[in-house]
Amino acid sequence: MNIVIFEWRSYSSLFQRINLGIQYIAASLRKAGHNVFVNVFEGQTVEEVYKAVMSFNADIVAMTLYPENKKVVYELADRIKKENPEIVVISGGHTATLYAAKILKEQKNIDIITYGESELTYIDICQRLEAGKSLDDCRSIYYRKDGYIKRNSPRDQIDDLDSLPLPAEDIIRTLNNSNSPNIFTSVSTSRGCLGNCDFCVSHRVSKAVKYSRWRGRTPKNILEELIKLQQSFPDKRVVVEFVDSSFEDPDPRGKKRIIELMDLIEKSGIKIAFSFLTRAESWDAKDAALIKRMKKLGLFSVSPGFESGSDNSLISFGKRASVENNLNAFDVFSKNGVDVCGLIIMFHPYVTFKDLRHNADFLVKVGVAYRPLSWLHSLYVFPDTKIFQRIALDGLITGVDESDFEYTYMFQDGRIEKLSALINKINGLDSVRRFENTCDKLAYELRLYEVWKDMYEEFEKISDEMREYKTRYHEMADAVGKRLYETFNTLIDAAENDTLSHIGDNIVKEWDTLLSDNQVRLEQQWMSSRLKLMRKGIKIL
Repeated sequence: MNIVIFEWRSYSSLFQRINLGIQYIAASLRKAGHNVFVNVFEGQTVEEVYKAVMSFNADIVAMTLYPENKKVVYELADRIKKENPEIVVISGGHTATLYAAKILKEQKNIDIITYGESELTYIDICQRLEAGKSLDDCRSIYYRKDGYIKRNSPRDQIDDLDSLPLPAEDIIRTLNNSNSPNIFTSVSTSRGCLGNCDFCVSHRVSKAVKYSRWRGRTPKNILEELIKLQQSFPDKRVVVEFVDSSFEDPDPRGKKRIIELMDLIEKSGIKIAFSFLTRAESWDAKDAALIKRMKKLGLFSVSPGFESGSDNSLISFGKRASVENNLNAFDVFSKNGVDVCGLIIMFHPYVTFKDLRHNADFLVKVGVAYRPLSWLHSLYVFPDTKIFQRIALDGLITGVDESDFEYTYMFQDGRIEKLSALINKINGLDSVRRFENTCDKLAYELRLYEVWKDMYEEFEKISDEMREYKTRYHEMADAVGKRLYETFNTLIDAAENDTLSHIGDNIVKEWDTLLSDNQVRLEQQWMSSRLKLMRKGIKIL
């Protein structure tokens, strides 16, 4: 069969994040003998996507659906069915799983929604459609029959992840800049998470499958994928984000699986840069030797999932970590040369002014106070998560957002409502996105240099330039972070004293000007530094 699988995004990502879910499905379908076109469309119009999809003469079109792309997915489903009613339209992903019945009722031109791990489900669907068989006992799908929406029983999870083919590389080639010396991609080494955060939608999705549990690929199988990436892109430096919910699972104390993988990477001699997601409570000073070793083998960044600088908020989120755990993790990674990226959830229904002040102090301590999004995140509430149940029981749910997928809420302390509204206004500024994108670019360049300089001799000749580059960047970060900290605390004081209306608009303007001006300066700095490096024959990004 001819199958099109894709995701549509309204934006172009700076360091392209691929969609491993559809890449695994595509690889599995190809292994089963099907023709598959798989892609991530970034910023293309509906018309452009429609023409690309229809040019493949597809029997099945599958689209990833989430709140931000709902309208486009619905419009494409309408146009595809209007052109050819025989095409089977499928959707999947976390949002589709959570709202399957709602989506099928709203959008009559989506035929099937898959839930759970979908590699085997897609193969099963294709076999049945080719043979003209019923979908009645096809597991892990919602579908229509005789005018009714039906949910079939769940498919068992895949026990042996090594049995899956390596994910298709089409999207890596599509999204990465051919002029860059790097390819940016993602690798999944496991499925599931041993954490149990109250806000996490992944646990709600996994409830669809009985006996859901953590499963991991063997280090040998992971290494095969890393070697394959290097072989597929021999003229590129490979940058990998390990996208496991927590890289240290299933052994957060001993970390034997990580150690075995590092042994294999070191023995193989491959050169990669990598980052990973983790839980803060899994790391402290005793892990310093392992972190130093990982840094030597390519580790440049970690995301510990701090979530808050307030112990009260961490308890509200069902986090195991304390603020002390968060700071210990930050210290052990940063002191051993690994960049730490940890945003927090600033606003949630139970946040207090004391919590907000603790958060502000925490952002300074972990070095991200200059990043505006660090100050602007609010809790996303999805159905049937533990925190949703608590908020609903406390009578704080106020409805749904414009996508009809995420729940809105009020705050226990009504004064924070006005502060949150003002922060949302700041979050809507174009200057916030521009500044964040520019910071991402410069920060990535500085992080990758710290890895590549130890792997490639030619990077030695730019050490002076990079030292100056780093100094100027951190001077900017310190100045911007200091001012954002000061103004945020001013907003907290004003909200607490019910005088926010007197200063709010002025601070919004100040943030806009501060971020706009510094974004221009950073772009100028980046261009100047880039030219200096290129004169010496070095290109980092």
